[in-house]
Amino acid sequence: EESQLAKISRDSSKITVEQVHGLMSQ
Repeated sequence: EESQLAKISRDSSKITVEQVHGLMSQ
């Protein structure tokens, strides 16, 4: 369960970073 939770958290962080880069590009 911990590894799965960590994976979800990592994916969420990656998505957040991508969104930030997208806003900066605009």
